[in-house]
Amino acid sequence: MAEQGLRVLGFAHRELAAATSQARPAWSLGAGRVADPPRPEVPEAIARWSFGRYQGDHGDRRSPSHGVAIAREIGLVTTSSPLVVHGEALRRMTAAQLQIALENPEILFTRVTAEQKMLVVQA
Repeated sequence: MAEQGLRVLGFAHRELAAATSQARPAWSLGAGRVADPPRPEVPEAIARWSFGRYQGDHGDRRSPSHGVAIAREIGLVTTSSPLVVHGEALRRMTAAQLQIALENPEILFTRVTAEQKMLVVQA
């Protein structure tokens, strides 16, 4: 579902038994999905500015697949497998490795700090 740009939510519910009861009540479990689409005007703005790179944030609980799905929805990603660089991997890259990564036609940076964004811009 993350690859479709959806968030997955899990639910659990259990009725508590009376304090004197020895029986353990059953759990009810479920899952749901939530769409969090970009604003309708975003694809046009992307096309007008012709961004070559996307620095995104898939949040603490979102997967990189979610970021790729959103980037694809707004027109930033058109290939089947863009390079995704997480902030932790970016932190470990040398300047030469970053230069090589930036040669990729489609690259998404996720969970990057302000300082890391400056490194990418400078590179």
